[in-house]
Amino acid sequence: RMASIKTVSSFAWENRLPVFQTVPRLQASRATVPPPVEGYFHRSRLLDRYRPLDRRLTVLQAPCGFGKTALLNDLCHRERDRGTLVAWLRVDEKITGDLLLNYLAYAFARAGLDLSVLRQLWTEGWRSQLTSYRVGLLLRAIENYRKPCLLALDEVERLAVPDASATVDFLLHRSPPNLHFAMTMRSNPRGLDLATDVLDGQGTILTADDLRFTNPEIALFLGSPLSREQLLAAAERTEGWPAALRLHRNLEGIEKHSGASDTLPGYKEVVADFLGSRLMRGLGRDSREFLLDVALLDTIDPSLMDDVFPGEHLTCRTELLSKLGGLVRPIDPSGQVLRLHPVVREYCSARRLREDAGRFRQLQSRLARAAARRGQLNDALRHAATSGDDALCGRILEEEGGASLLFRDGAEPFLSADGYLNPQMVEAVPRLALMRCIALVLNGQADTARALYERVSNDTREFQLCGDDGNRRTLRVDRIVAQSMLLAFTCQSMGDTRLSQVLEEAAPLAADDSLAPTLRGSLYTILCCSDCQRARFQLSRQWGTRARDCFALADSAHGRGLIDIHDGIVAMAQGRVDDAIRAYTRHQPIRFSGIFLAELQIERNRKGPEWGRNRADGDLGDIRGWFDVHAAAHGNQVEVAFENGGIEAALDLLDDSLDRAAHRDLACLVRLLSAQR
Repeated sequence: RMASIKTVSSFAWENRLPVFQTVPRLQASRATVPPPVEGYFHRSRLLDRYRPLDRRLTVLQAPCGFGKTALLNDLCHRERDRGTLVAWLRVDEKITGDLLLNYLAYAFARAGLDLSVLRQLWTEGWRSQLTSYRVGLLLRAIENYRKPCLLALDEVERLAVPDASATVDFLLHRSPPNLHFAMTMRSNPRGLDLATDVLDGQGTILTADDLRFTNPEIALFLGSPLSREQLLAAAERTEGWPAALRLHRNLEGIEKHSGASDTLPGYKEVVADFLGSRLMRGLGRDSREFLLDVALLDTIDPSLMDDVFPGEHLTCRTELLSKLGGLVRPIDPSGQVLRLHPVVREYCSARRLREDAGRFRQLQSRLARAAARRGQLNDALRHAATSGDDALCGRILEEEGGASLLFRDGAEPFLSADGYLNPQMVEAVPRLALMRCIALVLNGQADTARALYERVSNDTREFQLCGDDGNRRTLRVDRIVAQSMLLAFTCQSMGDTRLSQVLEEAAPLAADDSLAPTLRGSLYTILCCSDCQRARFQLSRQWGTRARDCFALADSAHGRGLIDIHDGIVAMAQGRVDDAIRAYTRHQPIRFSGIFLAELQIERNRKGPEWGRNRADGDLGDIRGWFDVHAAAHGNQVEVAFENGGIEAALDLLDDSLDRAAHRDLACLVRLLSAQR
C-alpha cells in the first residue's frame, strides 16, 4: 500500500492527467516533493507537535531563513512514508488561476491520484471558462479517493494574481474532509482567508517564534561541545534564526580549520549574496531603502525614527515590519521599541555604506545629534566617529561638559570618550586638549600631561584667546579641573601654591548659577575633596552638599557617589562608624568605596568580606585617585602583608611601594610610606 502512494514513476502519471496536452509547459520541479535535504537537522520537537493530518490547515509563516520549506519538506516525507498521498506545489508571481489549476492537477497526478476520468468534464469546464467548476471536479476526485491527502503549497506569499489567490481560497474552504493543507509563506497574500479555519480550531499558524531554535536545539545543531558562555553567546548572536545559525556554524568551521586568512572574504561575499537575494525578495523599492536606513539604528524606536527620518519612510514602516516580523523583535514591555536581528543589521548597514556612502554619513551624523540630545554620550560619539565628522565629535564632547565629564560619569566612561579624540582635534581645540591632559593623568602619564597642559597654556596666552566670554568661562572650569587633577592625582602637597590658586579661583566660579550643573558640581567636588584632606570637615561637607545638589540636577549618580565617599571619610575620621559604612556602601560600583570600606573594617579589627576583596584589588601601581585613595589602599595592603608574612613581608611591600611612588613623583605618598616604614 505504501509503495502505491509514492510519486508515480516513469511517465505513468501522464495517463492520470485530465488534460494531457497541458503537460509540456509545466515544470516538474514545481510539482514534485523535493528530495530530503542532505544533512538536514530534523526538528523532532516541531514534527511531533504539528501533524498536518490532525487539522485542516497548517501554516508556516515567517520571514526568510526560518527553514519553512525544509520543515514542510520533512513533514511531507514523513506523511508520505506513512501512506498519505502528498501533492506539492511551489507557486510564484506569474501563476494565474487557470495555470494554478493545471499545476494542482499535475501535482496530484504525480502524487498518485488518478484524474483521467475527469478528462471530458475538465475539457468542458475549460471551454466554459468556469474555474470554480474545474476546482469542484478536482475536489470531487480527491473526495472519491476517500483516504487522507495532503496538499503542500510553498511560498504562498508570491501569489500576486488575484484569481490565483481566490482559487487557493476556494480550495481551502470547499475541500472535502480528507484533504489537508500545509503552506509556507512570509506574509498572507491578499484574498486568502486563513483566519476562519484558525478561529474554528481547524487551523494553526506557526510563526517565527515557533520556528526559532531553542537553546538545546542550538547546542545540538552546532554539534561541538559548548560551554554555557559559548551557548549563550551563540543564542544572543543568532536569536535562534536558523539561517543565522547555519552561517554561524559555517563561519566557526572556517575559522577553526583554515584560520580565516583568505577564506573568510569569499565566505562573507556568499553570505551577502544569500541575504541580498532572500531578504530583499518581495520588498518594494521604498521598503528596501527604509530597511537599509533603519539598519543604522541601534533600536527601532518610533520617536528616534521621527527624529532621524523627519517626514521620510512614513508609508512603508508597517509594510516592512509585517514582512520581517520574525527578524524584528520587541525589546521593551510596551512592544514599541524594536531591534533588528544583528546579522540582518550588519548586512544592511554595510550595504547602505556600499551603495550610498553620502547617505550613510548623513544618517550617522543625524544619529549622533539625536543620541546627544537624549544624553547618550557614548552612542553619540560612536555615530559621529562613524560619520567621519571630527568637528561634530568635538562639539558633542564640549556640549556634554568637557573635562567635567570625569566627575559626572566616572573614569572609565571618561577614558572611553577620550578615545574618540584624534591628535588633530586635541591640537585644534583647547578644551579637548584639557580632556586629553586628564586622560593622561588617569593613565599614569603625568609628565606627558604636564607638557600638553603647558603647550596649550602658551598657545592661548594662558587660555585668554578662546572666543567670547561664555567660551572662556567654560574653558576656565576645564582648566581648573585639569590643574587640580594634575596636582591631586600626583599626590602633591596641599600647601602647593599652584593648588591654592586653583582653589581660590574655583569657589566664586562654582557659585555662578549661569554655568551648567555638571561644571558647578565638578568645582564643588574639588573644593570638597581639598578641605576633606585638610581635615576641615565642616566646610568639606558644605561644599559636598552643594555638589550633590548640582549632580542631582545633572542626573549624575557617579557625581553623588563621589560626595558620599567624602562623607564616609569624614564620618570615619569623626568615629561615626555606621554613617561611614552607609556612605561607603551606598555607591559600591565606585572602585574607591571598596578600598575605604576595607580600611574601616581593618581599623575596627573586623576583617570581613570587604577585607578579602581588598586583597584582590590588583597592583598598587594601578591605583587611580587622590591622596586619600592611595593612603587607604597602601595601608590595607601593608596590613595584609603583615598578617600573612610578618614584619619582613610588610617592609618588602613598603620598599616596593616607595620605589613606585618615587618613580611616579607622588610626593605626599612618598612621605607617608617613609613614615610607615
